[in-house]
Amino acid sequence: TTAATITSNNVVLAGIQAGDVSNVGLSTNGYTATFASAAVGNGQTVTVSGLTLTGSAAGNYTLTQPTLSANITAANTVWTGGGGANKNWSNINNWLGGVAPRSMDDVFFYDTGGVAVASNINNIVDASFAGTINSLTYGNTNNFHTTQISAGSTLNVLSNLTVGTETFTTSTQTVVATITGLSGTLNLNASNAIWNVRQGVSPATFTPGTPSATLDLSGLGNFTGSFKAMDVGVETANLRRVSGLLYLARTNVIYANGEPQAGITYSGNPAINVGHNTQNQNQSPGGSTLYLGISNAIFADYIVIGRGNQTNNLMAFNPGIVSSSPTAYFRGLDGTSRVGVWAIGDNSPSGPISSPSSGTNDFTGGQVDALVDQMFVGRGAANNQSNAPSPGIGTLTFNNGVFNINSLYVGFQDRKSVV
Repeated sequence: TTAATITSNNVVLAGIQAGDVSNVGLSTNGYTATFASAAVGNGQTVTVSGLTLTGSAAGNYTLTQPTLSANITAANTVWTGGGGANKNWSNINNWLGGVAPRSMDDVFFYDTGGVAVASNINNIVDASFAGTINSLTYGNTNNFHTTQISAGSTLNVLSNLTVGTETFTTSTQTVVATITGLSGTLNLNASNAIWNVRQGVSPATFTPGTPSATLDLSGLGNFTGSFKAMDVGVETANLRRVSGLLYLARTNVIYANGEPQAGITYSGNPAINVGHNTQNQNQSPGGSTLYLGISNAIFADYIVIGRGNQTNNLMAFNPGIVSSSPTAYFRGLDGTSRVGVWAIGDNSPSGPISSPSSGTNDFTGGQVDALVDQMFVGRGAANNQSNAPSPGIGTLTFNNGVFNINSLYVGFQDRKSVV
């Protein structure tokens, strides 16, 4: 809603003569206040009308209706599954507090209402549901959540899509979520939104090569998105030893606006980032994977597979759909130009340690069509304070299609003192 409420407890009327101060007041009876937009955000303009002056001296003055500003914050809506056999999102009994998600709400799936078998559908985006939410988070560490988008329906997410608790833990935790529906569509549309698939674990419970967070869209008909970045297994200062596994939908059209920093080869925000140790602490789990669907059109200026001491990272066609002759089409963000930078096994952000990074792009079994400006297959550290090699190990494999590349660097290292 765009309706707003104002309080007048601390109102000061400007321009009142000293002798009239006690004889002029403000009446809020019958006023209206309206946000310029119902979207979540800070500093939203609020237009006010219907305020009047009261008191014996009110006739001596003219009141100008104020223009104010205020914040709109998203409400948290948590799935409980309390609706029994009725698993629909539109059923208010399935949500904590008895309110189904609204267009500006943040939707959360935790342990409550999950199922013991990942293939069992336990929540349905039905035709009666309005279809739009602010953000979507799966943070279940016990049991599974499988969301079905009903035939002909679209779930629109206006902000972040996250799989993982976004917390660091000393115990073994894995988060698994599935979104399915062969005739359904998931749409992530926000220029600053980030698609995160990751879960951090402690050294004692960490198992290399085992994804801590998984999102499976392989049974979903369509994914469309225009957002900032797709991050699979990307660390933060508070999330260490993360890994992730993402299966894309059968048909995908993706615009991701992360980009290299102008004039600086090794800096920037990758639009597609699979496996990245951002903290340079020699704590790489590796094993993060992005599996493509049957039809994939990806428009991005910066793609990285395996970065900053992360090992064994992969982008490939989903092995389960190779018999369907999958295709992958890569262009720059504007839809026609070249991908600016594509790095496979990229250790360029490495700091004072000498652990490798490794990545693989394997398009075997399908067809690829890619226009690329600069491609690095194995890129070593540019800022290694230990003066020890920090190798980048990259592999590119395809057996059908074309990579049209302006500049291809295989085994790249620009630090002259390191061989």
